[in-house]
Amino acid sequence: MAGRVARLCDHVMPQACAGSPTDNATARKPSPPDRAFAGFESPTGKTYAPGTSASLMGNMEPVVEEVVGELVLIHGSLPTSLDGLFIRNGPNPATSQDGNRTYHEFEGDGMLHVVNMQGGSATYANRYVQTARKALEQKKQRPLKQAEKFGGGNGYLGCANTALVYHAKRLMALYEVDKPYAMSLPHLETIGQLTYDDRLTHAMTAHPKVCPLTGELVFFSYELLAPKVHYAVADKTGKLLRSFEVQTKSGKPVMMHDMAITKNYSLLLEFPLYFEMAAAMQGRMPYVHDINSPSHFAVLPRHAAGADDIRWFTADTAMAFHILNAWEEGDCVRLIGCPTAHFSFDYKQSRPALLHEWVLNLKTGSTTERNLSDEFVEFPVANPRTIGSPTRYAWAVVFAGPGYPFHSICGCIKYDLQTGKKWRHNFVGERWGGESVFVPTGVDEDDGFLLTYTYNRNGQSTELYIVDAKTMDADPVAILRTPQRVPFGFHGLWVSRSEI
Repeated sequence: MAGRVARLCDHVMPQACAGSPTDNATARKPSPPDRAFAGFESPTGKTYAPGTSASLMGNMEPVVEEVVGELVLIHGSLPTSLDGLFIRNGPNPATSQDGNRTYHEFEGDGMLHVVNMQGGSATYANRYVQTARKALEQKKQRPLKQAEKFGGGNGYLGCANTALVYHAKRLMALYEVDKPYAMSLPHLETIGQLTYDDRLTHAMTAHPKVCPLTGELVFFSYELLAPKVHYAVADKTGKLLRSFEVQTKSGKPVMMHDMAITKNYSLLLEFPLYFEMAAAMQGRMPYVHDINSPSHFAVLPRHAAGADDIRWFTADTAMAFHILNAWEEGDCVRLIGCPTAHFSFDYKQSRPALLHEWVLNLKTGSTTERNLSDEFVEFPVANPRTIGSPTRYAWAVVFAGPGYPFHSICGCIKYDLQTGKKWRHNFVGERWGGESVFVPTGVDEDDGFLLTYTYNRNGQSTELYIVDAKTMDADPVAILRTPQRVPFGFHGLWVSRSEI
């Protein structure tokens, strides 16, 4: 089966074309947006080859060294209550992609960037996730062809570049359609792929959920070309308890990025981002948002015996890559995330994502929904202690406008979901950031800090940027320069020293 899929994908998936001729259309540089953004100028003075993807330009240009060094405080003070590790994952191609017009940030080799904070001091390090794909790339001295990524029957060779989860004393680097890679702490050495004693027969999503009440890990995965997903639960010790298949409600292969849990239920979110052969044959990303199809939400008991226990709910068409939280209220499940009414991998064609609420009535089977914001926001986060339980506060990042999302995060925002009040923090100076990770430090739900890496265009450098999550004061708590630039990336995680 894997061989047939690989041969099919060689025809339908975009291929790495580094070094191949490009026509005038494909050799043009990306057009900058008509607004402020982080810029496409090389932070190293490099001249980009014709046809180079925007996903390799500006502060998405890869770094070439793994380093260790102290951070330099340039503003404020580092709170001594921050005692642990801030780790962020992201793409950093280890083999040259210069001039490769088909390169997408989803396909860059995973690199972890960690700041170890203790006693008011901070040390930075970055390390590649040593995946099977990276090893094969190094052996061949080039990016892999699509068929080569299917690993000769061992499943898809992922990049481990998307997100992180810490569960059962194990740090895992995650990728949509591959098994997780276990990493050591604090040194970020690659231990190997995690298979749950060979019981895990499918991939793990980039966004599993750790239940703060039971310690269980709830996750899923989707099939690249088959209309099904897999649902799984591991207990607090890391033992896999259950895993079973779920057919998609639409009967189509679907890209499913995030999920949600409540105290008693799990939610699988089938937004209509479907695999389309026509798009693939044209060399475009093969997942297309069908705006004429509704969204489908599967609600199932966390310890369901199988797919027969699912109840399906229908909602308006949308695509939401990221979910804030979900919880139960009487006969209802309240779900909050950041959907867009129209998504396209040609990001300029997408509509802004908004904070949004769905209410699923378990008694009547109905769904009601509403927008909670009018700002263009994404990467919503809650206090991790509230996952699956009622949440009052939400934090998210703010985009300067559509197009080139990873070059466009200009600040962060806090919402009070009870009162509707909101507070916004704009990154100071010529700084552009990424996902802000919430670190709880006190009793109140909003006691804590937001941590992110910002790129400073003035110095073409990176900083650890810290915001007071309770007050969202315009003056950042601290800014510390890292010893090496950190390219824009995806998702981060906080691991307190007491958890290691």
